[in-house]
Amino acid sequence: MDKLELDDRVSRLEQRVSILSALILAALILAGVSGLFLLIGRSEARIRPATVLSAPPMTTSTVASVTMPMHPIGDMSEGSVGHLVHRYREVAELQHKGLLTEPEAQTRKTQLLAKPIRSDNLRVELEQIAELQSSNAITDAEFKALKAKILEAGK
Repeated sequence: MDKLELDDRVSRLEQRVSILSALILAALILAGVSGLFLLIGRSEARIRPATVLSAPPMTTSTVASVTMPMHPIGDMSEGSVGHLVHRYREVAELQHKGLLTEPEAQTRKTQLLAKPIRSDNLRVELEQIAELQSSNAITDAEFKALKAKILEAGK
């Protein structure tokens, strides 16, 4: 092998190396750009628009030309009828979603009914439990038991 032939081989080898280097560099750039898009996509997926929580609209009742809310939020502290009604709604919602079975929900309702309560506004509280009954959150028997308990607490 003479010097010219050797130089020719070295030249072809250098060409191949440069082509392979260019391909590897292009692959790395493509991988980097793809990774960047993935990161941007994930960060946008984590960012959620703020949800505005609002209270449901309150219905009104006109009595002697005075407009009053039928079911104001009222006292939600522990032991109040408003708190008890809220807890009954939670149990009904959990049962509806399938997170509580019928026996578990019944046990929880029995525990709620066993706790002492205080009555502040008899009319509003009776309307609240009537609403629970009409929405099937409580049974007729539970309604009667709650009503008796509220009437007893209101004495």
